[in-house]
Amino acid sequence: METELKSDSSLFKGLLLGGLVGIALGVLFAPLVGEDLKQKLKEKLKNFNIDELGDAFAYAFEKGKEESESVAKQMKEERM
Repeated sequence: METELKSDSSLFKGLLLGGLVGIALGVLFAPLVGEDLKQKLKEKLKNFNIDELGDAFAYAFEKGKEESESVAKQMKEERM
């Protein structure tokens, strides 16, 4: 059971990392002229708050962990 939770955790981290990389690549390859792209990136970085983002990810991760533990417990009880 512990191995399954570690696997779920790794999957979540992989999906999260993949999403962030996808967003970064999408912004970089967006069809904007160079100066427009630079301006847009500057605006986004000004409004970027790493603490809020980290808190949101931590909250989502904890809720996902709680839910997966609940489902695992229910499945274990059903097998008995």
